[in-house]
Amino acid sequence: NDFKLIRNFIEWHENKGYKLLIGRKNGKKSLVIWEIFEEKNSVYLSIEVYPHFLREKSKIFSFIPHHFIVKPNLKKYLNSVLSGLDWYLINKKNIPENYFGKHKWFSK
Repeated sequence: NDFKLIRNFIEWHENKGYKLLIGRKNGKKSLVIWEIFEEKNSVYLSIEVYPHFLREKSKIFSFIPHHFIVKPNLKKYLNSVLSGLDWYLINKKNIPENYFGKHKWFSK
C-alpha cells in the first residue's frame, strides 16, 4: 500500500532483544519492545507495542477505538509476524509475500 514506516532502534541487546520507535517519517512514532528469553530449555519471544494512536486522548475517549480497532489489528499483524518467524526457522528460506494473510495497515 506504499505505506512506508521508519524504524529507529533506540536499544539493541544482542540475543536478548531491542527497542525501537516506528512510524511515518515526520509523523508520530509507536514504541515496540522485542524480548528474547529462555525458560526451561525453550526460547520465547515477547513483543510489546505501545501505539501512538490516540495516546494524547483520555482513556475514556480512546478505550473503544483502541479496544475494537487498534488491538485486534495489532494482534492479527503480530500473529502473522510470529507465524513468519516460525516458518522461517523451520524452512530456512524467505517467506512468500503475504503468506500469512494481508493486513490493511502493512500489506501492498
